[in-house]
Amino acid sequence: MIKIVDNDIWRGSSKIGWLENNRVFDEDGIKVGHYQGNDIFDTDGIKVGYIMNNRLESNDGKSFPLDDIRNKIAGSSAPDIIRAAVFLLIGDE
Repeated sequence: MIKIVDNDIWRGSSKIGWLENNRVFDEDGIKVGHYQGNDIFDTDGIKVGYIMNNRLESNDGKSFPLDDIRNKIAGSSAPDIIRAAVFLLIGDE
């Protein structure tokens, strides 16, 4: 399970990334994308997903209930868009 603590993204005891100014970085410090409003973008600024009607819709045709994402990406104070961005841009395992 992934956990968001403050601006850090953890998998178990390993830091696998962080959040900074609506941007998502991996453990190597490489920007993997960003989020704005209800939309998620890759590093090229291409929209890869969005939140609508309590679901994360990805541009590859997949749809995920936000409840499932909340169960996979822990972080009591993290808004759904941040969890969804981490889920899409970094993964959940």
